[in-house]
Amino acid sequence: MIDHGGQITLGAMEPINCVAIANEDFGCLAMLQRRPGETVPQLLDRLNTAIALAWTSEELIDEINAPVPKTKPR
Repeated sequence: MIDHGGQITLGAMEPINCVAIANEDFGCLAMLQRRPGETVPQLLDRLNTAIALAWTSEELIDEINAPVPKTKPR
C-alpha cells in the first residue's frame, strides 16, 4: 500500500490513546483503535486484515467515528 502512495498513521488522536489509520489518495481504508491489552504488533495485524478487506470487498472498518444514523426518506 505504501509503495503505491498510501499511508499508515499510528499514534494518539485525542481522546483515543492509540489509533491506526490506513488511507490512499481516494480515501480511508481502515480506522482502528487499540483495544485494552492489545500490543502494537497485534493492532498492526488487525490493520493489515482490515486493509485487505477494504481492497477485496470495499468495506471500511471504522472504530473511531460514531456511526451515522440512517434516516427514513420522507
